[in-house]
Amino acid sequence: MREYLNGLEDATLKQPLTYVNFKGERWTYPLGETVFHVVNHQTYHRGQVTTLLRQLGATAPWVDYLVKLDDRSKKQASTASG
Repeated sequence: MREYLNGLEDATLKQPLTYVNFKGERWTYPLGETVFHVVNHQTYHRGQVTTLLRQLGATAPWVDYLVKLDDRSKKQASTASG
């Protein structure tokens, strides 16, 4: 996914992407908007899974991006100093 996204140019992101949904409706959006939707939609489902896990009494993993960045920074600092 990263390789694909890194290879995209601005002109490509502006090109139309057309699809047919489950209702048989045809829609067209710029590729960049569609990629944004995919990422945003994944976030929605991560929140749903987290809620379901908590309702079952499980400890759900952190899904906060900034918390992940903080953890990564702490590990890098620990590795560098140790």
